[in-house]
Amino acid sequence: MAISRSLVAIYDEFAPTPAWVELPQPSDYSGIATTLVDSGRNAEGVVVADVIKSDVAKVELKWNFLTPAQYSQIAKLFEPKYNGGNTQAFFKAVSFFDVIKNGFDGSIASAPSVDTNRCRLFYCGDRKVQFAKMVINDDGTPKGYANVSLNLIDTGRIYGE
Repeated sequence: MAISRSLVAIYDEFAPTPAWVELPQPSDYSGIATTLVDSGRNAEGVVVADVIKSDVAKVELKWNFLTPAQYSQIAKLFEPKYNGGNTQAFFKAVSFFDVIKNGFDGSIASAPSVDTNRCRLFYCGDRKVQFAKMVINDDGTPKGYANVSLNLIDTGRIYGE
């Protein structure tokens, strides 16, 4: 059975023609949900807490192998210098498989602000590639990258709001 869509898609609103970029299917996918809490202890030592925001997501992706072109396309999505210098390019609408929802959070059917299944804004955390063990082309460039990892972190905001 073929997979019909990627587990993660990123809306590239700064492209000449804004469009969804479906990431290659990862070798490993970790979906993390966090509840942000402002807490402390009172004079009796009892925890006093207020939930600030629940269901804040983090998506950790890992690929065993990506071509240099695949990695470059993904990495450039979050870099302002490749998005007309716009510093807001660091934040992207992301459609991802939400492990708590057991379904996709954010639709890729249209621009994210139009759809009823609205997308959250994420930013990209650490990005890591290895190519020490990879075969090198005659011009000295790598043929591909191994053990590529990428973290996407929920800003707590909805795209367009």
